[in-house]
Amino acid sequence: RTAAIHALAARWEMPRLVPLAATNWVSVKVAAEWLADNGDARVIPVLVAALRRSGHPTLHRNVAHAAISNALMRLVTEQDGDASLAVRALRHALEDDSVNSWVARHLISALEGIGTDEAHAAIIVFEANRQR
Repeated sequence: RTAAIHALAARWEMPRLVPLAATNWVSVKVAAEWLADNGDARVIPVLVAALRRSGHPTLHRNVAHAAISNALMRLVTEQDGDASLAVRALRHALEDDSVNSWVARHLISALEGIGTDEAHAAIIVFEANRQR
């Protein structure tokens, strides 16, 4: 996933994508926020790849997940991005047993913001599974 992020950054001449592959949570957060403010919908797959990266310390992962989920929601709603791809990635992140309640709230908030039937279904399934 890191190599894919670097390759797309080079192909699209968008150096702002490279920090999404960083191990420093501040870099990931700043990059995700910048992309939400200035990016276009074509960066959604790169954000999805960054969301799926693993092996980071917990704090990094939590802050990165929150920033990336917000960026995905904004790109879908403001730039008419691929809602289905974003919802699948957010749903997948919610299904991760290591996700804490703080991150889950951010992921659910992003799904609510996207607002599609698929997004609402992902929230319902998550809530049902959590109550078991």
